[in-house]
Amino acid sequence: MVKPFNILITSFTSATSPTALDGCGTIANFLQMVFVLTALFERAAVSTGVISSVYNIPHYVWGFTTANELANAPRFPTVIIMPPNYYSLSLALLSVMDHFGWDEFAFIYSLAEDVERCPVYLTDLQKALYVQQQFTISYSNVWRNNTDSEMKSILSDLRNRARVIVVCSSSFAVKRKLFLHAYDMGMTTSDYAYILSDLGTSGYIAGTSLDTNKTIYAWEDQSSPPDGRDKDAYSAYLRTITLSDVQCFILLFLCDVVSDDSHASTTYAEFGDDVLAKMKGAPFFCKSQCEKANGWKLSLLAYQLYDAFVMYATVANRTLSLGSSYRDGAYMLNHTAGVYKGLLSNITIAYDGSRVPEFSLSTMSGFHGEPVTAGRITFDTSGEDALVHILLEMKSVESSMTVPSSHSDVTNPTPEEVVHEKLRNIIVGITPRAGFCSGCGPGFMATYGGYVYGGIAVALLILIAVINIVIFSLRARVLERERQDALWRIPFITLRKVTNKQSSFVSNGTEVNSRTTEMRNETDRMCFFHYGKEALMALKHHAIIKYESAVNEEFRKMRQLEHDNLNRFFGISSDGGTTYSLWRYCSRGTLQEITKCFQESGRISLRAMSSKEQSGFAIIASELVTKKMAWDLDNRKEGAEGKPLNTSD
Repeated sequence: MVKPFNILITSFTSATSPTALDGCGTIANFLQMVFVLTALFERAAVSTGVISSVYNIPHYVWGFTTANELANAPRFPTVIIMPPNYYSLSLALLSVMDHFGWDEFAFIYSLAEDVERCPVYLTDLQKALYVQQQFTISYSNVWRNNTDSEMKSILSDLRNRARVIVVCSSSFAVKRKLFLHAYDMGMTTSDYAYILSDLGTSGYIAGTSLDTNKTIYAWEDQSSPPDGRDKDAYSAYLRTITLSDVQCFILLFLCDVVSDDSHASTTYAEFGDDVLAKMKGAPFFCKSQCEKANGWKLSLLAYQLYDAFVMYATVANRTLSLGSSYRDGAYMLNHTAGVYKGLLSNITIAYDGSRVPEFSLSTMSGFHGEPVTAGRITFDTSGEDALVHILLEMKSVESSMTVPSSHSDVTNPTPEEVVHEKLRNIIVGITPRAGFCSGCGPGFMATYGGYVYGGIAVALLILIAVINIVIFSLRARVLERERQDALWRIPFITLRKVTNKQSSFVSNGTEVNSRTTEMRNETDRMCFFHYGKEALMALKHHAIIKYESAVNEEFRKMRQLEHDNLNRFFGISSDGGTTYSLWRYCSRGTLQEITKCFQESGRISLRAMSSKEQSGFAIIASELVTKKMAWDLDNRKEGAEGKPLNTSD
């Protein structure tokens, strides 16, 4: 029902967002295209999706576009997505975890590759984990430069944190290097399993050698000269499974041993021959470039382009029969949901225009190292609930796997032997003995016991040190208090009483000199003593002093008071029958007596002083009392004469 039309094929050497926007907008505006088929990467696909939505043109996305954002039907009402996205792959990965009873895993990837692959995968995986919270990423890390030191550091960090390790990398050389490091570190034993998970990757097959026309496997070194460690890499790959949207029969048609794939493998091979024949005819007329001997081969995702044309033609015919326009992208999207017959299998499109994906779970054959499909993961029609289908009856086989020297030791295996080798290497056979649940594997104390005990020892040492410091400080405080108390507690036996026969009473702690006073006689309330070289005046107290803490504290403070013209408190003596309060005797008199003496003798006469003398005497008196300079000169910017101080010196 569709009239003949021309197909415009535009190739962009740089599939960036501005380039894609410019090309898509120009074609839509001037050439009035009927529908768009794009095989772009994330950002460019989103940009062209916006343009096609603005012009309301049917837009079919195929190839390596994995943006989950395109499944947002309200924003992209005309976009139909053929490839799966990383969110669907995340749901498939979690379904595999659930199928085998695993709830914790590690996720490591390379940042030296396409930034729109593994980082996007991790982001979508975290979104899926938010929905299915029974699963946990126990460890995630990234190496940036594919260096040996970075890979070893990451493997060393995760070896005691996870037993299931999800690896995301599109480079076979990088994955081989990683697994060789894991092999050297003893991380390819039965305690570990690795899941190689990515979109558009070929699992264990790296390509085909043009010289020998033989398959190149992921564990085979392609450098020159080779490192000679293919056997070690092969042994490491035996601990792996792959999860991808690419079926093994699409790669190089090496899965003939799996009966469920034989028909699809033949169909895809015939499809490749038909494409090659049509490329040699009109309108392409491809010559030598389309020869298999010159390296021509069918694209891994060519079936998506075929399915997109079939789907558009089916929906366009249905739209025309209803009298609607086949250029109405929104209308066609609303009538696209359903099941279509694709090249290799049925195609299911969900209500939002995204394809309900199907993923394959693969491992290695024991005889030739060829990829073997162990199971498939399918989704419901909404594309949200995933279910794992194991193709063979899996049973754990305890026999060990030996690495074949040339991958062809058994030339004619029987079907029973083939099945036996598959059962040996399929998923259950590589389940780590340490388990995957939260309580399995090395315990916390087994892993970090040394750090825990070391931390406890350090904490105990610190606690003991703090206790000792507190005890020492308290004891020092008690000893200091006892020392100060001993200063004011004067034994009576150390005092020498002054009698009338003594002619003078010396003060200030020196030998007898000119500074003497008249003889002091003992009264009923007062007497005089010598304590060493100190002259003391003692007041008699007939009451008994109760030495409480407050009283002792006051005595200690009084004992610390020092002044030459002050009857300073010296101590208490109570062991001589009478309690004496001892005071330092001032031979020159107290401040009060000296001042009174000056006034009586006329030495100080304010009336005889001039105003300047009075001011000077006031300054001296204020400095003696406040112990600061007059007029607060210490804190002022000008000097005593009122001139500003020179602050430059």
